[in-house]
Amino acid sequence: MEASGRRYRSVAPQPASGRNRSSIHSLGTDLLCAIFSRLDLFVLVRCSVVCKSWNNVIYQSSLMRDLYYKKNPRIRSSSDISIPLETSMKIYLEELAMEQHRLALTSGSAEVHQWTGHPVRYVFLVPSPVPVPYYYCVSRIRYEAGLAYRVSLYLLYRISVLNRVNICRMKRGVILTGVGDKVLRLWSAESCKYLDEYSLPDMNPLVDCDFDESKIVGMTSAQLCIWRRRGQRSIFQLREAIFQHGLCMRYVDPEAVIGCDDGRARIFDMYSGSCSRIIRYMLEEQGISCMIMHSGPVTCLATDDQLILGGSTFGSVTLADLSSGERLGFLKSSFSPTGMKSMCFNPHSFLLFAGSTAGYAHCWDLRTLRPLWEVRASSNVIYATQHLSSDTSTLVVGGLDGVLRILNQSTGEIISSLVVNASLKDNKEVVEKKASVLSGVSFVESIPRCLRPPITCLAVGMRKVVTTHNEKFVRVWRFHE
Repeated sequence: MEASGRRYRSVAPQPASGRNRSSIHSLGTDLLCAIFSRLDLFVLVRCSVVCKSWNNVIYQSSLMRDLYYKKNPRIRSSSDISIPLETSMKIYLEELAMEQHRLALTSGSAEVHQWTGHPVRYVFLVPSPVPVPYYYCVSRIRYEAGLAYRVSLYLLYRISVLNRVNICRMKRGVILTGVGDKVLRLWSAESCKYLDEYSLPDMNPLVDCDFDESKIVGMTSAQLCIWRRRGQRSIFQLREAIFQHGLCMRYVDPEAVIGCDDGRARIFDMYSGSCSRIIRYMLEEQGISCMIMHSGPVTCLATDDQLILGGSTFGSVTLADLSSGERLGFLKSSFSPTGMKSMCFNPHSFLLFAGSTAGYAHCWDLRTLRPLWEVRASSNVIYATQHLSSDTSTLVVGGLDGVLRILNQSTGEIISSLVVNASLKDNKEVVEKKASVLSGVSFVESIPRCLRPPITCLAVGMRKVVTTHNEKFVRVWRFHE
């Protein structure tokens, strides 16, 4: 598929001119070690993933070992050598990274980068003999008679349609945005630059999406589509009508889990011949296996290597075994039933988090199948709950009131609430603005709604959060210690 918009193009880097142009790779190992020795441990870890040569210099020399012993003097003097140094160092580096992430999110200091990710697109109507007012607005569709021209005594009107983006995903420094129209776009999380796009010209609008290093998976209300990210650009459309009224999707290679409005969750093997067989479930329906999770629609999903968790409009959560489809448990709020809108599962702490239509943030411990805490985090719907995969300290939630909140995973305490209380220029270029920390609920209501658009989805990365707002722009919140 070729990119549908000309204004966004991937530009390949041009080779450097000159015969004897030097580069960082021409430096010797001793000189690189001297440079790296002046860096702190966190920056050194980031340098180790730049290229293989840097990784070898950092880990095969004594740089990392000396810094590790400096931070952990007890390990060096300890006689216990049952744990290899490499293993303990990796654990320490992961803990260090999570601590840096926690301190950044809880500091309350953040810069917001916003840009127009899905601009207005234009569609031409068929000729119509009926006069249209010179400027008439209906549901964000502008009939611009001034731009129209006569064709055989008829008027051909141009409609500007606002492409709303309401879902975002982020992995390995890459952001995927889309849903609401028929276009998915990739962006750099560091520079916010456009990378690529994938479109569905002859299908229904997208409902949900996800991606990994090699492919992008999109879901309409009744069909799955797969794009290759590398090599020959192609789209693989799965057979239509294999499921009806899909509401949500979770994709973990090689399987995609679909939650539907009939209360069933269907699992697709993405590597089978036609990808039309729903696998690993107990009930048989028209020759296709599936499992009934709820009597109401499945509105949100969370998956693990062994578990699938589905939330419904009735406020309940069902746990099932991914391989057999056996129902393992049933969770419910201790408050009045409220519909579940979002979920995320932390396999490190065995905690399940959810956001509901009543503004509650919920937490259950799957080891006991009991609620750990339930907090009224917002006065309106919570559309998104997310945390960094290895983080067991902070939880990020967002919803209808447009406030980005940081919660403590263990207690549910609201650590900070942030909002951009100033309008940002509507432009394709990246605009920067500082986020403001709110002092209380009463202060939220004093900010006009136009300055705090609803947060429909969010994705959490290392010291950053990406949000979408059912508008054409995308925001990246960068946190600092």
